[in-house]
Amino acid sequence: MFDKQLRLLEAQKQQEWDTYAVALTQSIETAARSIQGLRVPIEVAITTNTDSIVTAHQKLEPLAEQLLDAAVTAIPSPADLPGTPLERIAAKAQ
Repeated sequence: MFDKQLRLLEAQKQQEWDTYAVALTQSIETAARSIQGLRVPIEVAITTNTDSIVTAHQKLEPLAEQLLDAAVTAIPSPADLPGTPLERIAAKAQ
């Protein structure tokens, strides 16, 4: 029983972070397309690895930093979702 709950919890966590990554990517791409006069391609690559914590991040160009900061501010992270992960799993099962 415990192993099944742990697998469900891990799958839930990965799904929530994957959804967050997609939302961040879309927000950044939309904001970049709205910048008048921007004539360079914008490439967004967000990956999720919920098993590790990154303590230092790559130095970004000012525009990239601005786009990322705006997206992170606008998009709720999995930590902002209502309830606990276990409560969200239970709600899905109903």
